[in-house]
Amino acid sequence: MDFILETGETGKAFGSVTAKDIEDKLKAEADITIDRHRIRIERPIKETGEMEVPIQVHGDVIATLKLEIKAHTPAPKESEPETKDGRPKTRKRTTKTGS
Repeated sequence: MDFILETGETGKAFGSVTAKDIEDKLKAEADITIDRHRIRIERPIKETGEMEVPIQVHGDVIATLKLEIKAHTPAPKESEPETKDGRPKTRKRTTKTGS
């Protein structure tokens, strides 16, 4: 099961994957209903990579769900147009004339 984690330019995660996120994705993609309290993660996942998450299905029965956490870095914003000398181009203000 894949999750996309929003990251900044430096690779630092802005969010995390929680037991609730896993519960919701299992329901949406596989129509499997598991209480989030049965998903055994110590803390929200903030690292990218592959990992296995134990799920207590019933009593002593524990299943393992393989997750892949991928990073998504938004595209950098376009910079302002520059003049020939390298300075940012300024925009001319227009004024409205009322009648």
